[in-house]
Amino acid sequence: MEVLTPEARSRLANVKIAKPEYAVQIENLLIQLAQSGQLKQKIGDAQLKQILGKISEKKREFRIRRM
Repeated sequence: MEVLTPEARSRLANVKIAKPEYAVQIENLLIQLAQSGQLKQKIGDAQLKQILGKISEKKREFRIRRM
């Protein structure tokens, strides 16, 4: 079963190039959703953007400034 629309698949490929760790997290999430039967339709580009936003919110960046 295909889970992503062609546009979403293209976006995920771009993410995989830029940030492989995000792509792995998204792929694992999509696999879990598909296996549990929670996906009723294909994930579109807009939905994938929302998932990306949620994943990137969880990661915080800390910077140390030296004075």
